[in-house]
Amino acid sequence: MLRRTAFIAVTVFMFEYPVLQMIVHQLLTMATLVYLCHGNIFESQLRKCIEIFSEAMLLLSSIVLQNLMRRDFTDEAMDFGEKLFIELLVMLLLTNIGFMIATVITNKKEAKR
Repeated sequence: MLRRTAFIAVTVFMFEYPVLQMIVHQLLTMATLVYLCHGNIFESQLRKCIEIFSEAMLLLSSIVLQNLMRRDFTDEAMDFGEKLFIELLVMLLLTNIGFMIATVITNKKEAKR
């Protein structure tokens, strides 16, 4: 809850400074990664790994996106960056969909017992 509030506050109050917004968002994501890696807040190790992977993909996506805002890239570098950004988001989406499907299957098996 605190992280979401910080994300919203940074987005609203730093609207005029998009580069600083990205830096603060990346720092919040890194802090969340540290918390997820060192905390024992999940029941299963698989869920912990998925959450860490998701946060890491979000961090990498935001870093790529921030670099795409630079104006000194060639067209080839810009195309590569755009493709990389899309691939990171697709990996994130597929990972989370796969985890949801695995969770549903596991819950159905446990309900039958």
